[in-house]
Parts: sequence; structure tokens; C-alpha cells
Amino acid sequence: MSGERANPKLMPERPVVIVDAGHWPEKPGAFGNGLAEHALVWEIAGRIRARFPVDDRHVVLTRPRYWSKPTLQERVDVCNALKAEFFLSIHANAGPPAARGIETFHYRTSRNGKKCAEIIQDEMIRHTGAPDRGIHKDTESGPGSLKVLKDTHCPAVLVEVGFLTNEREAEALACELYIQSLVTAIHRGLLLCLLELGLVKEKSNLVAPVAGLTDSHGRPIKH
Repeated sequence: MSGERANPKLMPERPVVIVDAGHWPEKPGAFGNGLAEHALVWEIAGRIRARFPVDDRHVVLTRPRYWSKPTLQERVDVCNALKAEFFLSIHANAGPPAARGIETFHYRTSRNGKKCAEIIQDEMIRHTGAPDRGIHKDTESGPGSLKVLKDTHCPAVLVEVGFLTNEREAEALACELYIQSLVTAIHRGLLLCLLELGLVKEKSNLVAPVAGLTDSHGRPIKH
């Protein structure tokens, strides 16, 4: 079902973008090398949100607070109730110690989802230099199905930003400059997707100025 609402002929004044940080503290997801998935992706989502000026793009977080714990159905419901034009879910991987790299998922029948997965994956690899695990189709049903891709009524993409169980990758994901590169890549990828879907007009909007390094609340980070 996910993926085919966007119509270049119907350009909303303020397209709604949902940024979903996977899991929450009580259902934390992956762990590895001192990092917890729920905390890492919450920080990344907040930093992406901070890159969008309030009057430029309407971006909604499914976990606006650290302890927010929306169910998968509630995340889907928020997206569909707001008639969002794009849904991005952020996760981190776990696997054998040697497993590394970034990968991106889209719903199997969504052409727009596939195109956006390619765009965001390319940006993440280009900005971080991480191993490219490619894009993948989600299954239609069963244990492997990703509900936020299947049941959202707009193009939807789920990114896995790296393996917490790989020592080298976890070290990178704990590095401030690497996280900034990752946030820049996803932010730029989102804007390129909105352009691809016909939801923004100006290419000049693709690179928003960033004054120094900021945390998830937009505050300067002191070194």
C-alpha cells in the first residue's frame, strides 16, 4: 500500500514529512559496543528535525521526547492522519561482529519508495564512506514485513545507519563528526526526495546553511 500518493501536479504549500526514530527505552532495539539503538536514532532524528526551519518544512517526529513510546500502529496512524507526503524511519543494525555497512528498505511495490531509498542510500554512502549494503524490498506480510513501510499511505523508507555490533562501525557512530556527516546526508537525501516527488520547487533549498555543530535541540556544541 505504501508509496504512491505523491503527485507532482498537486504540490502542497507545506508537505508533511514524518521522521521516525525506531524503538524506545523500554523496547530498545539493538545494543553493541556501548551503544543503544533507541538512543542513537532518537538523537539522529532530532538533529535532522533541527535542520529544517519551522517556516520551511513541516517535519513531525514520532518520538518528540526521549521517553516517547509510540507503537508501530501509532506511528503509522500519525503519518496517515496528517496525510504526510513522506515517511522516514531511522534504525541501527545488529549482527555478526564482522557485519558492517548502511542499508535502506522500501515497500516492495512502491516505485516512489524505491526511488527515495536509492537517493537517501546514495547520500549516506557518499557523505560517510561506509560500506554500501544497498537497498532492499520489504516483504508483503509475515515476520519480515516492516509495518511502517507497508501501512503508511505515502512513500516510506527505513534506513539502517550501521551495525552497533561491529567495533569499527560503533566507534564511528559514537564520533560527533561522523554523526554530523550522517545527519547531513539524510537531511540532504530527504530534500532531494521531496524534489524528486515534485513537492519542492527550488534546488536552492537543497543545502540549508548550518552554522557549526549542533545537538538535537539546535544548540551549538562546544569543543
